[in-house]
Amino acid sequence: MTPDYPTNWYGTAIQAGIRPLRLISGTKRCPSGTWEDHILRSPEDVRVAFDQGFNVGFLLQGKGGIFPNSPGVWVNDIDSQAAYDRFGDAAFNLMVARDHPAKRHLYARLPDPSRPRASRLIRQSHDVKLTGIVVGPGSRYEDGSLYEAFQRSPVSGLWEPWDGSPVDWSALSVVDHSPYLPPPRLIPLSKLQAQALMKFIDTEWVIQDESHDANEVTPAFTTAKGELQDRIYRGEAYIRNRITLGIVSKSGNGGRATLLVIVTHLLRYLCLPPGKVLELLALPVHLQMRSWNAHCIDARTKQPYPWSREELISAIKAAQFYSPAYGVQEYQRLAKIAAANDRMIDLWTLINSIPPQPEPIPAMSAEALYKVFMELYSVEPEGCSYRRFTLAIQKARRAGLVRIGNARGGGRRKLRYYQGVTPDLLELALELRGDEQGDQDEAA
Repeated sequence: MTPDYPTNWYGTAIQAGIRPLRLISGTKRCPSGTWEDHILRSPEDVRVAFDQGFNVGFLLQGKGGIFPNSPGVWVNDIDSQAAYDRFGDAAFNLMVARDHPAKRHLYARLPDPSRPRASRLIRQSHDVKLTGIVVGPGSRYEDGSLYEAFQRSPVSGLWEPWDGSPVDWSALSVVDHSPYLPPPRLIPLSKLQAQALMKFIDTEWVIQDESHDANEVTPAFTTAKGELQDRIYRGEAYIRNRITLGIVSKSGNGGRATLLVIVTHLLRYLCLPPGKVLELLALPVHLQMRSWNAHCIDARTKQPYPWSREELISAIKAAQFYSPAYGVQEYQRLAKIAAANDRMIDLWTLINSIPPQPEPIPAMSAEALYKVFMELYSVEPEGCSYRRFTLAIQKARRAGLVRIGNARGGGRRKLRYYQGVTPDLLELALELRGDEQGDQDEAA
Protein backbone atom coordinates (compact mmCIF):
# COMPACT_ATOMS: atom_id res chain seq x y z
CA MET A 1 0.00 0.00 0.00
CA THR A 2 1.35 3.43 -0.97
CA PRO A 3 1.92 5.64 2.10
CA ASP A 4 -0.44 8.63 2.37
CA TYR A 5 2.08 11.48 2.22
CA PRO A 6 0.91 15.14 2.14
CA THR A 7 2.18 15.62 -1.42
CA ASN A 8 -0.63 18.06 -2.37
CA TRP A 9 0.59 20.35 0.42
CA TYR A 10 4.09 20.49 -1.06
CA GLY A 11 3.03 20.33 -4.72
CA THR A 12 0.94 23.50 -4.48
CA ALA A 13 3.69 25.16 -2.44
CA ILE A 14 6.20 24.49 -5.23
CA GLN A 15 3.76 26.03 -7.75
CA ALA A 16 3.42 29.09 -5.47
CA GLY A 17 7.19 29.66 -5.36
CA ILE A 18 8.01 28.03 -1.99
CA ARG A 19 10.94 25.61 -1.86
CA PRO A 20 10.58 22.30 0.03
CA LEU A 21 13.80 20.83 1.42
CA ARG A 22 15.00 17.37 2.37
CA LEU A 23 15.84 17.32 6.11
CA ILE A 24 17.44 14.84 8.49
CA SER A 25 14.79 12.74 10.25
CA GLY A 26 13.75 14.16 13.61
CA THR A 27 15.38 17.54 12.90
CA LYS A 28 15.06 20.70 10.82
CA ARG A 29 18.63 20.42 9.50
CA CYS A 30 19.66 19.55 5.96
CA PRO A 31 22.04 16.64 5.44
CA SER A 32 25.61 17.56 4.51
CA GLY A 33 26.00 20.04 1.69
CA THR A 34 24.14 23.24 0.85
CA TRP A 35 20.44 23.99 0.68
CA GLU A 36 20.61 23.86 -3.10
CA ASP A 37 21.63 20.20 -2.87
CA HIS A 38 18.43 19.29 -1.01
CA ILE A 39 15.72 21.34 -2.73
CA LEU A 40 12.78 19.10 -3.74
CA ARG A 41 11.43 20.24 -7.09
CA SER A 42 8.33 18.05 -7.53
CA PRO A 43 5.74 16.10 -5.52
CA GLU A 44 7.52 12.94 -6.63
CA ASP A 45 10.78 14.22 -5.08
CA VAL A 46 8.85 14.81 -1.84
CA ARG A 47 7.45 11.27 -1.90
CA VAL A 48 10.92 9.80 -2.46
CA ALA A 49 12.33 11.85 0.44
CA PHE A 50 9.64 10.53 2.80
CA ASP A 51 10.17 6.96 1.51
CA GLN A 52 13.86 7.29 2.35
CA GLY A 53 13.10 8.32 5.93
CA PHE A 54 13.80 12.05 5.62
CA ASN A 55 11.84 14.93 7.06
CA VAL A 56 10.58 17.59 4.64
CA GLY A 57 10.30 21.30 5.36
CA PHE A 58 10.21 24.71 3.71
CA LEU A 59 12.99 27.19 3.08
CA LEU A 60 11.35 30.53 3.89
CA GLN A 61 14.49 32.45 2.90
CA GLY A 62 18.18 31.63 2.81
CA LYS A 63 21.11 33.50 4.35
CA GLY A 64 21.85 36.86 2.78
CA GLY A 65 18.31 37.12 1.40
CA ILE A 66 18.70 34.36 -1.21
CA PHE A 67 15.74 32.17 -2.21
CA PRO A 68 12.96 34.31 -0.64
CA ASN A 69 9.55 32.69 -1.09
CA SER A 70 7.59 34.94 -3.44
CA PRO A 71 4.20 34.79 -1.62
CA GLY A 72 5.87 36.15 1.55
CA VAL A 73 4.93 33.15 3.70
CA TRP A 74 6.13 33.40 7.31
CA VAL A 75 5.52 31.24 10.38
CA ASN A 76 4.77 32.10 13.98
CA ASP A 77 6.36 29.10 15.72
CA ILE A 78 4.66 28.88 19.12
CA ASP A 79 6.89 27.04 21.61
CA SER A 80 5.14 27.57 24.96
CA GLN A 81 1.74 27.73 26.59
CA ALA A 82 2.51 31.27 27.75
CA ALA A 83 3.10 32.41 24.16
CA TYR A 84 -0.09 30.70 23.00
CA ASP A 85 -2.09 32.30 25.81
CA ARG A 86 -0.64 35.69 24.91
CA PHE A 87 -1.00 35.63 21.12
CA GLY A 88 -3.58 32.95 20.37
CA ASP A 89 -4.09 31.80 16.79
CA ALA A 90 -7.24 33.66 15.70
CA ALA A 91 -5.45 35.66 12.99
CA PHE A 92 -4.20 32.53 11.17
CA ASN A 93 -6.01 30.03 8.92
CA LEU A 94 -3.31 27.41 8.28
CA MET A 95 -1.39 25.44 10.91
CA VAL A 96 1.05 22.55 11.31
CA ALA A 97 1.13 20.94 14.76
CA ARG A 98 2.10 17.75 16.54
CA ASP A 99 0.77 16.05 19.65
CA HIS A 100 1.27 18.97 22.05
CA PRO A 101 -1.40 21.26 23.59
CA ALA A 102 0.36 24.53 22.73
CA LYS A 103 3.23 24.05 20.28
CA ARG A 104 2.25 24.83 16.71
CA HIS A 105 3.44 26.45 13.46
CA LEU A 106 1.00 29.15 12.35
CA TYR A 107 1.33 30.08 8.66
CA ALA A 108 0.53 33.52 7.20
CA ARG A 109 1.60 35.92 4.45
CA LEU A 110 3.46 39.18 4.96
CA PRO A 111 1.64 42.40 4.01
CA ASP A 112 4.66 43.37 1.87
CA PRO A 113 6.70 40.34 0.68
CA SER A 114 9.25 42.64 -0.99
CA ARG A 115 10.59 44.06 2.30
CA PRO A 116 13.80 42.62 3.81
CA ARG A 117 13.14 39.79 6.25
CA ALA A 118 14.76 38.79 9.51
CA SER A 119 13.68 36.01 11.91
CA ARG A 120 13.60 36.47 15.68
CA LEU A 121 13.94 33.74 18.29
CA ILE A 122 12.30 34.62 21.59
CA ARG A 123 13.80 32.09 24.00
CA GLN A 124 11.39 29.65 25.69
CA SER A 125 8.45 31.45 24.02
CA HIS A 126 8.11 31.55 20.25
CA ASP A 127 9.96 32.09 16.98
CA VAL A 128 8.96 34.69 14.42
CA LYS A 129 10.26 32.85 11.37
CA LEU A 130 10.58 34.95 8.22
CA THR A 131 13.80 33.23 7.13
CA GLY A 132 15.45 29.84 7.51
CA ILE A 133 13.77 26.44 7.63
CA VAL A 134 10.45 25.29 9.07
CA VAL A 135 9.44 21.61 9.31
CA GLY A 136 6.37 20.61 7.31
CA PRO A 137 3.57 18.04 7.68
CA GLY A 138 4.45 14.39 7.29
CA SER A 139 7.75 14.95 9.14
CA ARG A 140 8.59 13.72 12.61
CA TYR A 141 9.86 15.43 15.74
CA GLU A 142 12.86 13.97 17.57
CA ASP A 143 10.51 12.04 19.89
CA GLY A 144 8.81 10.41 16.89
CA SER A 145 5.58 12.46 17.01
CA LEU A 146 4.12 13.36 13.61
CA TYR A 147 3.63 16.89 12.25
CA GLU A 148 0.11 17.23 10.82
CA ALA A 149 -1.63 20.02 8.88
CA PHE A 150 -4.82 21.82 9.92
CA GLN A 151 -7.05 24.40 8.24
CA ARG A 152 -9.50 26.77 9.87
CA SER A 153 -13.08 25.95 8.90
CA PRO A 154 -14.74 28.92 7.14
CA VAL A 155 -18.06 27.84 8.68
CA SER A 156 -17.27 27.08 12.34
CA GLY A 157 -14.02 29.05 12.61
CA LEU A 158 -12.42 26.03 14.33
CA TRP A 159 -9.31 24.09 13.35
CA GLU A 160 -10.00 20.98 11.29
CA PRO A 161 -7.51 18.37 9.99
CA TRP A 162 -6.40 19.19 6.47
CA ASP A 163 -8.39 17.03 4.06
CA GLY A 164 -5.55 16.50 1.57
CA SER A 165 -6.92 18.84 -1.09
CA PRO A 166 -4.60 21.32 -2.86
CA VAL A 167 -3.65 24.28 -0.65
CA ASP A 168 -4.35 27.76 -2.01
CA TRP A 169 -1.31 29.60 -0.66
CA SER A 170 -2.62 32.92 -1.97
CA ALA A 171 -5.58 32.52 0.41
CA LEU A 172 -3.39 32.47 3.53
CA SER A 173 -4.24 35.13 6.09
CA VAL A 174 -2.23 38.32 5.66
CA VAL A 175 -0.74 38.98 9.10
CA ASP A 176 1.76 41.66 10.11
CA HIS A 177 4.56 39.94 12.04
CA SER A 178 5.68 43.00 14.02
CA PRO A 179 3.17 42.65 16.92
CA TYR A 180 4.71 39.23 17.63
CA LEU A 181 8.20 40.68 18.02
CA PRO A 182 9.50 41.67 21.47
CA PRO A 183 10.28 45.33 22.08
CA PRO A 184 13.97 46.30 21.84
CA ARG A 185 15.67 45.07 24.98
CA LEU A 186 16.78 47.74 27.41
CA ILE A 187 18.71 46.48 30.42
CA PRO A 188 17.26 48.50 33.32
CA LEU A 189 19.45 50.33 35.79
CA SER A 190 20.12 49.18 39.31
CA LYS A 191 19.10 51.56 42.10
CA LEU A 192 22.68 52.72 42.47
CA GLN A 193 23.01 53.48 38.76
CA ALA A 194 19.64 55.25 38.74
CA GLN A 195 20.68 57.45 41.66
CA ALA A 196 23.89 58.41 39.86
CA LEU A 197 22.06 59.21 36.62
CA MET A 198 19.43 61.40 38.28
CA LYS A 199 22.17 63.79 39.38
CA PHE A 200 22.85 64.69 35.76
CA ILE A 201 19.62 64.30 33.81
CA ASP A 202 15.81 64.34 34.03
CA THR A 203 14.19 61.34 35.70
CA GLU A 204 12.20 60.53 32.54
CA TRP A 205 15.39 58.99 31.15
CA VAL A 206 15.82 56.75 34.20
CA ILE A 207 14.44 53.25 33.65
CA GLN A 208 15.28 51.06 36.62
CA ASP A 209 14.47 47.66 38.04
CA GLU A 210 13.32 48.13 41.62
CA SER A 211 14.16 44.51 42.41
CA HIS A 212 17.88 45.12 41.80
CA ASP A 213 20.05 45.47 44.83
CA ALA A 214 21.35 49.00 45.36
CA ASN A 215 24.94 47.79 45.26
CA GLU A 216 24.56 45.55 42.22
CA VAL A 217 27.40 45.92 39.75
CA THR A 218 26.97 46.77 36.07
CA PRO A 219 26.68 43.60 33.94
CA ALA A 220 29.81 42.75 32.00
CA PHE A 221 29.66 43.33 28.25
CA THR A 222 31.86 43.21 25.19
CA THR A 223 32.53 46.14 22.85
CA ALA A 224 33.05 46.21 19.11
CA LYS A 225 36.55 45.77 17.77
CA GLY A 226 38.17 47.58 14.85
CA GLU A 227 39.14 51.08 13.80
CA LEU A 228 36.80 54.02 14.35
CA GLN A 229 35.89 54.28 10.66
CA ASP A 230 34.92 50.60 10.60
CA ARG A 231 32.73 51.08 13.66
CA ILE A 232 31.12 54.16 12.10
CA TYR A 233 30.28 52.07 9.05
CA ARG A 234 28.72 49.44 11.33
CA GLY A 235 26.73 52.19 13.04
CA GLU A 236 25.41 53.42 9.70
CA ALA A 237 24.39 49.88 8.75
CA TYR A 238 22.74 49.42 12.16
CA ILE A 239 20.65 52.58 11.74
CA ARG A 240 19.74 51.66 8.17
CA ASN A 241 18.54 48.25 9.37
CA ARG A 242 16.50 49.83 12.17
CA ILE A 243 14.70 51.92 9.55
CA THR A 244 14.22 48.96 7.19
CA LEU A 245 12.82 46.73 9.94
CA GLY A 246 10.58 49.46 11.33
CA ILE A 247 12.39 49.65 14.69
CA VAL A 248 11.72 53.31 15.42
CA SER A 249 10.38 55.23 18.40
CA LYS A 250 6.60 55.10 18.74
CA SER A 251 5.46 57.74 21.18
CA GLY A 252 3.09 56.25 23.73
CA ASN A 253 4.32 52.71 23.13
CA GLY A 254 7.81 52.44 24.62
CA GLY A 255 9.34 55.03 22.33
CA ARG A 256 11.80 56.31 24.93
CA ALA A 257 13.11 52.81 25.66
CA THR A 258 13.54 52.17 21.93
CA LEU A 259 15.61 55.34 21.58
CA LEU A 260 17.75 54.41 24.58
CA VAL A 261 18.40 50.91 23.22
CA ILE A 262 19.63 52.29 19.90
CA VAL A 263 21.73 55.07 21.43
CA THR A 264 23.25 52.68 23.99
CA HIS A 265 24.28 50.29 21.21
CA LEU A 266 25.95 53.08 19.23
CA LEU A 267 27.61 54.73 22.22
CA ARG A 268 28.50 51.84 24.51
CA TYR A 269 28.89 48.84 22.19
CA LEU A 270 30.22 50.47 19.02
CA CYS A 271 32.00 53.11 21.14
CA LEU A 272 31.18 55.97 18.75
CA PRO A 273 31.73 59.61 19.80
CA PRO A 274 28.55 61.35 21.05
CA GLY A 275 28.62 63.77 18.12
CA LYS A 276 28.66 60.91 15.61
CA VAL A 277 25.78 59.18 17.46
CA LEU A 278 23.71 62.38 17.18
CA GLU A 279 24.56 62.59 13.48
CA LEU A 280 23.49 58.99 12.82
CA LEU A 281 20.14 59.59 14.50
CA ALA A 282 19.36 62.99 12.99
CA LEU A 283 20.75 62.72 9.43
CA PRO A 284 20.06 60.23 6.61
CA VAL A 285 22.53 57.35 6.31
CA HIS A 286 23.65 55.51 3.18
CA LEU A 287 21.00 56.02 0.48
CA GLN A 288 18.11 56.63 2.87
CA MET A 289 15.92 59.59 1.99
CA ARG A 290 15.06 60.37 5.63
CA SER A 291 16.85 60.03 8.94
CA TRP A 292 15.98 57.49 11.63
CA ASN A 293 14.54 60.31 13.74
CA ALA A 294 12.28 61.40 10.88
CA HIS A 295 10.73 57.90 10.84
CA CYS A 296 9.63 58.10 14.49
CA ILE A 297 5.85 58.27 14.88
CA ASP A 298 3.01 58.73 17.33
CA ALA A 299 1.74 55.26 18.23
CA ARG A 300 -1.91 56.34 18.20
CA THR A 301 -2.14 58.55 15.12
CA LYS A 302 0.73 56.98 13.14
CA GLN A 303 1.80 60.52 12.24
CA PRO A 304 5.49 61.61 12.27
CA TYR A 305 6.64 62.50 15.78
CA PRO A 306 10.44 62.99 15.80
CA TRP A 307 12.56 63.76 18.84
CA SER A 308 13.90 67.27 19.30
CA ARG A 309 17.66 67.84 19.15
CA GLU A 310 17.69 68.50 22.91
CA GLU A 311 15.91 65.21 23.59
CA LEU A 312 18.38 63.29 21.45
CA ILE A 313 21.28 64.90 23.33
CA SER A 314 19.63 63.96 26.65
CA ALA A 315 19.27 60.35 25.46
CA ILE A 316 22.97 60.25 24.56
CA LYS A 317 23.90 61.54 28.02
CA ALA A 318 21.65 58.98 29.69
CA ALA A 319 22.96 56.10 27.57
CA GLN A 320 26.38 56.41 29.23
CA PHE A 321 24.82 54.77 32.31
CA TYR A 322 23.18 51.85 30.47
CA SER A 323 24.68 48.55 29.35
CA PRO A 324 24.34 47.52 25.66
CA ALA A 325 22.10 44.45 25.48
CA TYR A 326 23.99 43.02 22.50
CA GLY A 327 27.33 43.40 24.30
CA VAL A 328 25.95 41.69 27.41
CA GLN A 329 24.55 38.80 25.34
CA GLU A 330 27.81 38.48 23.42
CA TYR A 331 29.82 38.40 26.65
CA GLN A 332 27.58 35.68 28.08
CA ARG A 333 27.73 33.67 24.84
CA LEU A 334 31.52 33.87 24.69
CA ALA A 335 31.71 32.88 28.37
CA LYS A 336 29.64 29.78 27.60
CA ILE A 337 31.87 28.94 24.64
CA ALA A 338 35.00 29.38 26.77
CA ALA A 339 33.54 27.11 29.45
CA ALA A 340 32.62 24.52 26.81
CA ASN A 341 36.16 24.67 25.41
CA ASP A 342 37.58 23.93 28.87
CA ARG A 343 35.23 20.97 29.16
CA MET A 344 36.26 19.68 25.73
CA ILE A 345 39.91 19.74 26.81
CA ASP A 346 38.92 17.70 29.84
CA LEU A 347 37.10 15.26 27.54
CA TRP A 348 40.27 14.85 25.43
CA THR A 349 42.19 14.03 28.65
CA LEU A 350 39.52 11.52 29.62
CA ILE A 351 39.59 9.82 26.21
CA ASN A 352 43.39 9.65 26.28
CA SER A 353 43.22 7.74 29.56
CA ILE A 354 41.21 4.91 27.97
CA PRO A 355 43.42 1.78 27.76
CA PRO A 356 44.34 0.59 24.23
CA GLN A 357 41.66 -1.69 22.80
CA PRO A 358 42.19 -4.97 20.86
CA GLU A 359 40.87 -5.53 17.35
CA PRO A 360 38.16 -5.00 16.27
CA ILE A 361 38.46 -1.55 17.83
CA PRO A 362 35.10 -0.39 19.24
CA ALA A 363 33.66 2.89 17.99
CA MET A 364 30.78 5.30 18.47
CA SER A 365 29.19 7.87 16.17
CA ALA A 366 30.10 11.53 16.39
CA GLU A 367 26.48 12.37 17.26
CA ALA A 368 26.49 9.87 20.14
CA LEU A 369 29.79 11.24 21.49
CA TYR A 370 28.41 14.78 21.28
CA LYS A 371 25.33 13.79 23.30
CA VAL A 372 27.50 12.08 25.93
CA PHE A 373 29.67 15.20 26.14
CA MET A 374 26.65 17.49 26.59
CA GLU A 375 25.19 15.29 29.34
CA LEU A 376 28.46 14.47 31.11
CA TYR A 377 29.58 18.11 31.36
CA SER A 378 26.12 19.77 31.51
CA VAL A 379 26.85 21.93 28.45
CA GLU A 380 24.06 23.90 26.80
CA PRO A 381 23.70 23.86 22.97
CA GLU A 382 24.39 27.63 22.88
CA GLY A 383 27.81 26.93 24.37
CA CYS A 384 28.78 24.18 21.95
CA SER A 385 26.91 23.23 18.79
CA TYR A 386 27.37 19.84 17.16
CA ARG A 387 29.34 21.43 14.33
CA ARG A 388 31.66 23.26 16.73
CA PHE A 389 32.18 20.02 18.66
CA THR A 390 33.11 17.91 15.61
CA LEU A 391 35.40 20.60 14.19
CA ALA A 392 37.16 20.82 17.58
CA ILE A 393 37.68 17.05 17.65
CA GLN A 394 39.13 17.03 14.14
CA LYS A 395 41.48 19.89 15.02
CA ALA A 396 42.52 18.14 18.27
CA ARG A 397 43.16 14.89 16.38
CA ARG A 398 45.42 16.61 13.87
CA ALA A 399 47.32 18.31 16.69
CA GLY A 400 47.72 15.02 18.54
CA LEU A 401 45.73 16.25 21.55
CA VAL A 402 43.24 13.39 21.50
CA ARG A 403 43.99 9.78 20.58
CA ILE A 404 40.97 8.43 18.75
CA GLY A 405 40.57 7.02 15.28
CA ASN A 406 38.37 8.54 12.61
CA ALA A 407 36.14 6.50 10.30
CA ARG A 408 33.17 6.98 8.00
CA GLY A 409 30.19 4.69 8.25
CA GLY A 410 28.52 3.12 5.25
CA GLY A 411 25.02 3.79 3.95
CA ARG A 412 23.37 6.92 2.65
CA ARG A 413 24.32 9.33 5.45
CA LYS A 414 27.97 8.17 5.83
CA LEU A 415 28.05 9.07 9.51
CA ARG A 416 31.35 9.91 11.15
CA TYR A 417 32.54 7.41 13.77
CA TYR A 418 35.34 7.70 16.33
CA GLN A 419 37.35 4.55 17.08
CA GLY A 420 38.65 3.68 20.52
CA VAL A 421 35.85 5.33 22.48
CA THR A 422 32.39 4.14 23.61
CA PRO A 423 30.10 5.11 26.49
CA ASP A 424 31.32 2.08 28.47
CA LEU A 425 34.97 2.98 27.88
CA LEU A 426 34.30 6.58 28.98
CA GLU A 427 32.70 5.23 32.15
CA LEU A 428 35.78 3.07 32.70
CA ALA A 429 38.02 6.12 32.24
CA LEU A 430 35.97 8.01 34.84
CA GLU A 431 36.40 5.12 37.29
CA LEU A 432 40.16 5.09 36.68
CA ARG A 433 40.28 8.83 37.23
CA GLY A 434 38.40 8.42 40.50
CA ASP A 435 40.82 5.70 41.64
CA GLU A 436 43.83 7.89 40.81
CA GLN A 437 42.33 10.82 42.70
CA GLY A 438 41.71 8.55 45.70
CA ASP A 439 45.32 7.33 45.64
CA GLN A 440 46.57 10.92 45.51
CA ASP A 441 44.39 11.89 48.47
CA GLU A 442 45.71 8.96 50.51
CA ALA A 443 49.31 9.87 49.62
CA ALA A 444 48.71 13.45 50.70
